[in-house]
Order: sequence, then C-alpha cells, then structure tokens
Amino acid sequence: FGVNRPDHSLSTEVSFPDAKPVVVTGQIGVGTWADTGEFKDIRVEKDGKTLYASDFTKTTEGWHSDGGRWSVEDGAYRQSRRGQGFSYFGDESWSDYTLTLKARKLSGAEGFMIVFGRKPGERYWWNLGGWGNTQHAIEFNQSPVGRPVQGHIETNRWYDVKVELAGRRIRCYLNGELIHDATAPD
Repeated sequence: FGVNRPDHSLSTEVSFPDAKPVVVTGQIGVGTWADTGEFKDIRVEKDGKTLYASDFTKTTEGWHSDGGRWSVEDGAYRQSRRGQGFSYFGDESWSDYTLTLKARKLSGAEGFMIVFGRKPGERYWWNLGGWGNTQHAIEFNQSPVGRPVQGHIETNRWYDVKVELAGRRIRCYLNGELIHDATAPD
C-alpha cells in the first residue's frame, strides 16, 4: 500500500445470515489446580427447573474425573491429591443455566476451580484464588474472559458459589456478591 495506492475505493458489505449467536453451552465441573478441596450441594437450574442436584451421601454416578484423587467424605466430593484434578458432570447441550454449590479449599497454594460450558476441546472455568491465591478470573481454555479481580480463598472455609449463564453473558457470585459480569468471546 505504501508504493501502490488505490485510485478509488469500493464499499463492501459482509453478512453471515446463517451465523448462530454465541451461547455458552456445556457441562459443569469442579476442580483444583495446586491444592486440594471439596464441593457439595451442587445444583444446576434452568427456567426454574432442576437439571441436577448432587447427593454425595448416595452416589457420584455420572461424574467423570480427569486427574486428582476423588472420593466422597462427609457428604462432600473431595479432591485429595495436591495439584490438578477436575471432575465433570452433565450434558454438553446445557445452556442458560445457573450453577450453585459450596466449595472449600483444604490445603495448598491456590483456591479452587468451577467449570461450566465444557465440551470436547473447550471449557470455561472460574478460577478462584488463582495465581498464588491473589486473584479470581474467568477463563476460556486458559485465556482471560473479562478482567481478573483481586481475591483470596481461605483454607477450611466454605464458600457459596454461583455462576449464571444467559447466552454469552457470564455472572459469577461469591458469598452473594457479584464478582464478575463478563461476555464470552465470539
């Protein structure tokens, strides 16, 4: 362009009539990165209907682990091997849902991870107490979604966690306080 400048320009319109809007869809999950933790009272609701409600006193059927050492202790789903460990549940077609649960860090240098919108090859997660237990952030395949915020997760304290999905919008609450209100990338 520096050597060959155009004599005139033509206007161009591009449209994608068959393009579907981006919607966060997929399974839920829980996990740890550099520590151990446990989770209970996991619930997924959509339009006032319960899609899933955990009862770890009876079973973990349908949960699929990926790393870590998962077990049930005192009605909580526990990841007891320090380091990375995830477990997933649900349907890849789930969308526009609200995920609530209680989470507790047992030991280690970070907090815990709450997974949503998981399908083969992609997942979102809310990283609570990440980066040496200094901040919280939403990530898509480990790339930031929105801005991280300073935050810390205490050991042996139960936290109330809530993730609301509406199309591309992701809202994350910790103990009833809105921490993130972000939009999923196109």
